[in-house]
Amino acid sequence: KVEVSEEVETVVAEVVEDEEAIIEPTVAGFTETATAVDVVTTALNAYDLEMDESTHIMDALITTQNLGKTTVSELASSMGRVIPVASAYGINIDNLASAYATLTSNGIQTRIATTDLTALFNEFGDESKKVNQVLKDMTGQTFAQFIASGKSLFEMTPNLYKALIALLLP
Repeated sequence: KVEVSEEVETVVAEVVEDEEAIIEPTVAGFTETATAVDVVTTALNAYDLEMDESTHIMDALITTQNLGKTTVSELASSMGRVIPVASAYGINIDNLASAYATLTSNGIQTRIATTDLTALFNEFGDESKKVNQVLKDMTGQTFAQFIASGKSLFEMTPNLYKALIALLLP
């Protein structure tokens, strides 16, 4: 069992029914318990999830750390800014975590990935933007419809490339 102060354990116990869901993975995630609690509660709130989903969120963060070039601590300090945007556009936590793993494993810093993902979601999410219209012309779906149909961001990549080429070379 991971040793934590009584004060931290009390706070965590109030936020999460099973404090082990966050306390033990913080060791694997190289982060402070309070940092992990912050990003997990942000995700729970943004995605309107129940407390029992906290383990799944921590697992997603640790998997992102293991597959990308980032840490749970870096994710926790940055991801909170994009989670509400991703949630608003229907991008689930696993899809978001996969995007972070891909971007960071290709050398993009976590904080830069946050800025890039936020901009990407806002650009594609705005149906008045030309890039969204190009995507709709290519797939028959707006970004929101594409994501709502259960497709991932990575399934959008070939269409994203085509949309960008169409915008740059009309």
